[in-house]
Amino acid sequence: MSTSEVLSSYFPQWCYMRGRVLFKDNVYYEYPASMPVNSPMYPTQLLLGWLCRNLKMDLKFRVFAYHILVHYLIASVIAFFMLRQWFSPMVCLFGAVTLVYNAYNIKMQTPSFVYSSCWIMGWLLPFPFGAICFGMSILGGYFPIVLVSVPILLLNPSSLVGAALALPQLIPFFWYYPKSIRAVTKPDSVWGRMPWKRYLLSLRFPENGIHYPEFAFNVGLCLILSWFSTSWWWVLVAFGVAGASGAFVVARIPARFVYLVSFSIVMASLNALNLHSLPPRTHYLLFYVLCLQCFLLWPNREQYPSFPFSQWWRKPSFWFTHPKKSGEWPYFSGYMLGERCSIYRGGFRLKEHHGE
Repeated sequence: MSTSEVLSSYFPQWCYMRGRVLFKDNVYYEYPASMPVNSPMYPTQLLLGWLCRNLKMDLKFRVFAYHILVHYLIASVIAFFMLRQWFSPMVCLFGAVTLVYNAYNIKMQTPSFVYSSCWIMGWLLPFPFGAICFGMSILGGYFPIVLVSVPILLLNPSSLVGAALALPQLIPFFWYYPKSIRAVTKPDSVWGRMPWKRYLLSLRFPENGIHYPEFAFNVGLCLILSWFSTSWWWVLVAFGVAGASGAFVVARIPARFVYLVSFSIVMASLNALNLHSLPPRTHYLLFYVLCLQCFLLWPNREQYPSFPFSQWWRKPSFWFTHPKKSGEWPYFSGYMLGERCSIYRGGFRLKEHHGE
C-alpha cells in the first residue's frame, strides 16, 4: 500500500495532523477540515493519529494501512447482520462477501472511500443502527459514493436522521463548497462515463479521461443469479446504469454509479437464491456456490496497487529519505516537510486558485 496517493497525500497529512482538526492551514489545503475526502473528522483516524504521533515512520504507516484494511472486516460483519434480516446465514455470508469484495469496492488508494463504503453496508439496519451507519459513512468522507448510494435509503429512510451525527463535517464542507472550483466547474457527462464493455470485461487501462479502478465491475455469480430475480432492486440497477452512462449528471465522475449498480445486483441475486424454499438437506450445496464465488472474486485483489500506472511500492522510510526535489512525488503535498512544496492546491481548491 506504500505507493500512489496513499503515500503522497493521505498518509503524510495524517502524520502532519497528529490527531488534530485544523480549520486553517497553509501547507497544502488552506482549510483542511473542509476537505471530507481526507476524513478530517473521522473518529478512529483522529484517535490513531494522536496515539501514533511519536512512532517511527514505517511503524506509523503499518498502523495507518491496517486501519484501512480492518474496515473491510468491519464491513463484512455489518453486511452479514444487515442481510440477516431477510436471508438464511449461508446466503448472508455469500452476500456479505460479494458486497464487500466486489471489484468496485477495492479502493485502498482512497482511505475515505473504504471508510464510507464500510458504513454504507449498514444503512438498511433498523433504527438507530442504520442512522449511526449513515452518519459514520458521511464522516468517512467520500461524499461521491454516499451521494450515488442515497436511493438505497428508499428502503429505510429513518437512517437519514444519522446526518445529524455528521454535522461537524457537513457544516465546514457546505461553508467551503461555494468558494471552491467545484462550485463553478460544470460536470461533463461525457468525461468519466462507464463504457458498456466494462460490465463484461475487466480492463486495466484508463478510458474516458479517468483511471480504470473507477470502471471496476466484478460481482461474480451475482451477475447471472440476478436475472432470476423480480426484485425492486432492478429499479436501482437501471438507475445506476443510466447514471454511470452519463444520462444525467449527479456525480462529477458518472462511473461512480457503478457502486450502486454492484450493490443492487448483489441484493437482487440474493432474492433470486430464495434459499428458504429449498429443502434443508440441499443447503450444503450453497457452500460450494460460496467457494466458487470467492474464486471468481479473487482477481479483484489486482485492483490495487495499479502498477505500472502507480509508483513501485517501498517502505515510506525509503521514499521520504530518498533524494527528491521539493514538489515531486511523494513530496508534493508538503506535509512530510511541514511546508508548502507546490503551487498546486488540490482538485478541491479555492476559486481564486483555479488557474494553478
